[in-house]
Amino acid sequence: MEHKLGETFTWNGHALEVVEVKDPEDPCSGCYFFEHGISCYGNGLECMDDSRRDHTNVIFKQSTKTEEL
Repeated sequence: MEHKLGETFTWNGHALEVVEVKDPEDPCSGCYFFEHGISCYGNGLECMDDSRRDHTNVIFKQSTKTEEL
């Protein structure tokens, strides 16, 4: 399932935010999956520009956003 740029979602109890890659030379830097040694391939999370509808390379960062009630 493709998550939109800026979207926050829950994956295995962790709030993750979809963020555009800042450095194309180091595209996985700052990604939750890369930082924790978790393979992102095959888990249904699209991060590469050629596999996304918006053609944007993204990473999944642990979110610090809080929901307002």
